[in-house]
Amino acid sequence: MSSPRHFFHPPPTAISWQDRLDDAFTEAEVVGVVRDYVARLSLAEIELLPERCRPGRIHGAEDLSEYALELARTEGSDENAERVRRLSAFLSSATMRLSRVLGRGNACDTDLRESAQALR
Repeated sequence: MSSPRHFFHPPPTAISWQDRLDDAFTEAEVVGVVRDYVARLSLAEIELLPERCRPGRIHGAEDLSEYALELARTEGSDENAERVRRLSAFLSSATMRLSRVLGRGNACDTDLRESAQALR
């Protein structure tokens, strides 16, 4: 017997990677989302990427920006081009989010987080 769905408890929704980036309010949180994203790539997927596009260590904003730039510079017409394009698009979103986060400064982080949570 299944339990009835309660009005105040809607079914859970999937959280996208973009949602996770939007919920990041510090450099460490943005970098953490990127690390999680990259960690979900299989070894086989990573090996299919051109060598210069394979992820390395991402410790902070500089590493993230350098990797995103390298991906954006890479063009290709083979089957790997789509993989590089998807990875590049995500890293580009992450660097844009990082730019907004770093531009605000840490003093506003708590207020921004509380405002974002209040809208949900």
